[in-house]
Amino acid sequence: MRRNNKNLRVLLNILILCGIVFGGVACTGTDVLAVRVKSEAYAPMKAVGKLAAVEARNLLRAEFRKVVNRNDVIVLSNAGYAEIGGKGTMGALDGLSEMLRVSRGANTLVEVHSIPEAPLWFAVFDSRSGWCAYLQVKSSAVGGVLKASDLFEKRTVAKIDPATLYASDNIPFDFGGNEFRIVTIANGVAFGVPAYVTRSFEFHDHYCPGVTSGILIANYVKEYFADKGVTPKGYFVHGLNPWCKEDALMVMLNATPGKSGYTVTYSTTEDRAEWGDYSSAVNIVYGQLPDGSWEGLILNVTLAPSTETGCNYTNGTISRLCADLWYLDKLDDPGRFVEELKSFTLPATDHPKNYARPGIDIMAMENPPWEDD
Repeated sequence: MRRNNKNLRVLLNILILCGIVFGGVACTGTDVLAVRVKSEAYAPMKAVGKLAAVEARNLLRAEFRKVVNRNDVIVLSNAGYAEIGGKGTMGALDGLSEMLRVSRGANTLVEVHSIPEAPLWFAVFDSRSGWCAYLQVKSSAVGGVLKASDLFEKRTVAKIDPATLYASDNIPFDFGGNEFRIVTIANGVAFGVPAYVTRSFEFHDHYCPGVTSGILIANYVKEYFADKGVTPKGYFVHGLNPWCKEDALMVMLNATPGKSGYTVTYSTTEDRAEWGDYSSAVNIVYGQLPDGSWEGLILNVTLAPSTETGCNYTNGTISRLCADLWYLDKLDDPGRFVEELKSFTLPATDHPKNYARPGIDIMAMENPPWEDD
């Protein structure tokens, strides 16, 4: 009944604003003012975020005997993606921000993609000391009296800075199965990854060399068109041999299947053997030119071997972290890793998706679109 009364009050306010109640003119589309009503999950989840911030801060202080400097804090969470009892958890992000002063703009609040059924978790990383506090919420405890001892089913503190991990070549702590994503993302952010890298690994839900390969391809494509003095109207990406790179390409080039901007061919080794000179191709990336036509680039990407990066640890998470950091100062030199096998232009009346239809292998066509280019 109380919620119904609240909804009636909101409706009444809208009517008053429109002038209906007091005999004014009828509302039009431009007259109506939006009235934002926060979800019933917002307040309790904001309280969860606040408690997580306080508990993490206490855990860190107990570990290295110093008050955490808020300028050194980086927070990761799957709040907003995880659901508890079918309800959203986005409000927790505001609780974290309010208590720890982290933010999206400062790249200190990272929203990590997850399935709705995943446990809600928080990781608070002190980048100066290398210590990280991990808290995982016990879903059944949400909604009652908030006490850290009841709310969090996991409370772990561990030192996760690169120097510590390289020296041990081991992951001896329990972050609820999120060790890989937290170790790679937290250190990447601490080392100053660009915003487009953050957006890419947030969507992919961890930071790995596979995502880096997509970042390098996207940077190569952007550089290619910029050098030609062309500003593409949009992009279309055809993944010929898909792996983690596809997620970075979707994010960085705003090319998604829902916008008719992305397609994938799950080619086999046998398929690629039929592609002749293009057997190493991994993507075709098209940019739409100002006249409406599409210019395509057939590309390959080759990452550096461990003999070059020095990342040959026995622990896979630590080796990947090492590689992530090795590439950071090389992202602006994509041509070092990306090879252009062919460029071609489709007629203005043609579209890349015409070569992504069922039963078509653009790389094995008798008359591919670049044959007469």
